[in-house]
Amino acid sequence: VKGCDAAAPGETECDKSPFDAQASFRPTSTAPDSASGLDVDINIAANDDPPVSVASNPDDATGAPAYWKSDAGRATAQLDRTVVTLPEGLSVNPSGAAGLEGCSDEQIGITALGNPNLFNDEDPFDGEGQECPAGSRIGTAEAVTPLLDEPLTGDVVLGSPKSTDPQSGEMFRLFLVLRNKERGLLAKIYGSTVADPSTGRLVATFDKNPRVPVEDIRVDIKGGSRGMLATPQSCGEKTTGSEFSPWTAAHGGGGPVPSLADSFTIAGDCSFSFAPALSAGMSSSQGGGSGTFSFVFSRPDGQQWFKDLTATLPTGLLASVKDVPLCTGAQAAAGACPAGSRIGTVDGGAGAGQPFFLERKGDAYLTEGYKGCPYGLMVRVPVEAGPFRGQFALSPVVVRQAVCVDRTSAQVTAISDPLPEIWHGVPLRIRQVTVAVDRPNFMRNPTDCSPKRVAATFTSTGGAQAGANQPFQATGCARLAFKPKLTMRLTGRKQTRTGKHPGVRAQVTQTGLGEADIKQAVVRLPKSLALDPDNAQALCEFEAGTKPDLENHCPKGSIVGRARAVSPLLKRPLAGNVYFVKNVRVDKETGNQIRTLPMIVVALRGEIAVNLKGESSTTRSGKLVNTFAEVPDAPVSRFNLNIAGGRNGILAVTRTRRSMIDLCTGRHIAEADMGGH
Repeated sequence: VKGCDAAAPGETECDKSPFDAQASFRPTSTAPDSASGLDVDINIAANDDPPVSVASNPDDATGAPAYWKSDAGRATAQLDRTVVTLPEGLSVNPSGAAGLEGCSDEQIGITALGNPNLFNDEDPFDGEGQECPAGSRIGTAEAVTPLLDEPLTGDVVLGSPKSTDPQSGEMFRLFLVLRNKERGLLAKIYGSTVADPSTGRLVATFDKNPRVPVEDIRVDIKGGSRGMLATPQSCGEKTTGSEFSPWTAAHGGGGPVPSLADSFTIAGDCSFSFAPALSAGMSSSQGGGSGTFSFVFSRPDGQQWFKDLTATLPTGLLASVKDVPLCTGAQAAAGACPAGSRIGTVDGGAGAGQPFFLERKGDAYLTEGYKGCPYGLMVRVPVEAGPFRGQFALSPVVVRQAVCVDRTSAQVTAISDPLPEIWHGVPLRIRQVTVAVDRPNFMRNPTDCSPKRVAATFTSTGGAQAGANQPFQATGCARLAFKPKLTMRLTGRKQTRTGKHPGVRAQVTQTGLGEADIKQAVVRLPKSLALDPDNAQALCEFEAGTKPDLENHCPKGSIVGRARAVSPLLKRPLAGNVYFVKNVRVDKETGNQIRTLPMIVVALRGEIAVNLKGESSTTRSGKLVNTFAEVPDAPVSRFNLNIAGGRNGILAVTRTRRSMIDLCTGRHIAEADMGGH
């Protein structure tokens, strides 16, 4: 109206608007350790005391226009802030990452980046122009307002992350997009979620909500086998906490509502056994042949989570490390091993329900010695899932293992560090891990085709232990060539006469790879040579069945020679001392210890440590016999054994015929029998 200029009256008595709320939070699954969605129902109590209409002039009975009496009933205050704290254990489910995408600020329609309350009026799902990807929809939403006869309906949208810090509130971002297309109405509500990095507990906050009266808000987060959430492993009552504040709270009225608690019960089988499954083997079973070695362990839903494991390979299943540049300890600790040390791939599945598998496989690297073992492994797994890619890809998971080699059998055992339980606030709930050692010509089958097994021992986060094994057997071993050659000669020109102590140099050669490995060797010396145990300066002594550190345990006087072995699997030869060791056997019937002829123990040292034990005995005819009965199933192209002679030599020339004075005057034959694995 022309000539009318009046300011709108200011709002008063904001502290007198009523406000009350009730809330319900129910997972779509109440089974323990299962995939789940979440059904949310928030009710804002409406004021049932209606405003009173009176005439503008009480004395006027003509029905003059009415006005709202200022002290009559008041509308409920409008919701400003909502904070929801889910119970511990109800956490983000990795399975939900399958097909998941994030909606960017531009796509959702934030006008000013960094201010989530400045939205444009474009629907991010209208099919026109740039819009949110379908994979960003993680649920549905509905809001009932007294201003409309029908509710606003829409979607729960996952926003693209702006951080990988689970406590920042910028890693898990949510939007409620509500619309009424008939009336052309559109609302966008922003929420941020914080995840505890140690427990995964979630706290969601929706702050500065639109100043619109709302009576009921319903939100349904996607459930099913790839539900966005996963339920706790423990049974019993679980409580969700929530807080609601109206806009009038800043003026001292209408709230906030005291903290609310809503409970639900997780019920079912919470005994949680622990019986992981194991599958392992080589891509080729040919004895002595190479191939890809696969090792897969898994667990179903409803079992305790993995903590760590120890895997033991069959004897003879070895790796050729000769041409692998080892990753250094510093590089492995930093998770940055060079490509040259890569030996295989790692794939993993995680989450409750239908597990989510890695979008990009990880890698396994061979490292220098780790935790006292001669080698180690470093597994590096990139974490790229759902919207977490590129700049906001989560930091890789790095797990190290110690690779140990038994000194008697050369059997390989890998001992892992603890597996991660939670990553960036997300409990991983690891379900399956597949390791494929696929470096060409790296893994080598045994040349022993007897039945064996791959064995593993697992520990759970609950402290339970479980064993699993997979049968393993190479084939075609009988067709392998086996043509070892032995040469032997005496040393010490002045030690060949009766009563003297000559030395011995023996050499065994094989072609190496492609030939059956030596399992045992029996060497019979001629009668003209005998063992002289009394001539040794000292015998090394240790209890039967123990595995002593020979270098630090045996006296220097027990060293009677040197040995050297060349294997096509290793970078450098193994070499070490030969020790003269006291030998005691236990009588099976009486249990008494019986002292026998001393034995020799060859302590080969280098990249790995191997002890070869040679038992001494005599034949009925008096020949000295040395038996190596437990040679590891490992290829050796050359083995040299040198037994020292001279004053402290353990071999003596004995007079077997009256005419014999010097070994050089006759022909003396040593015999050797060798058996292949």
